[in-house]
Amino acid sequence: MGATLPRRARSGRLKSRPLAGSFVLLAVRICMRRLARLTDAFSKKLENLKTSVALHFVCYDYCRFHQSLRVTRAIAAGITESPWDTQTIVG
Repeated sequence: MGATLPRRARSGRLKSRPLAGSFVLLAVRICMRRLARLTDAFSKKLENLKTSVALHFVCYDYCRFHQSLRVTRAIAAGITESPWDTQTIVG
């Protein structure tokens, strides 16, 4: 068993720094098989790709229960009170 460091509470403002585009793209590609395939990675029409990515993020934020939060990201942020289903998104 390795040595553990003591935990200390920190307060104050976080330093804002831009996210690396490659990190964000990797996170999206891991979740979306459509972008992970190398042969036909992108839609033939840009509009279809935009729609697919937008739908992915809506499901990610409003439908998916996150393991660390134990709720959806939208519920944790106070945007909605209950998780969304497909009918709510499409309808």
